[in-house]
Amino acid sequence: DQKAIPGAYQAFDDQGNLKDEKQLKAVQAIATKLVDVTAKLSQ
Repeated sequence: DQKAIPGAYQAFDDQGNLKDEKQLKAVQAIATKLVDVTAKLSQ
């Protein structure tokens, strides 16, 4: 899976967090899938 962040130069706050909750949830879902797949591949 992939997630494009339009206007990335403005999409993040000063601490590097995504400002848009919907985009944040999408990125978190992709990260969760990545962790799950990596765990399965390491077995």
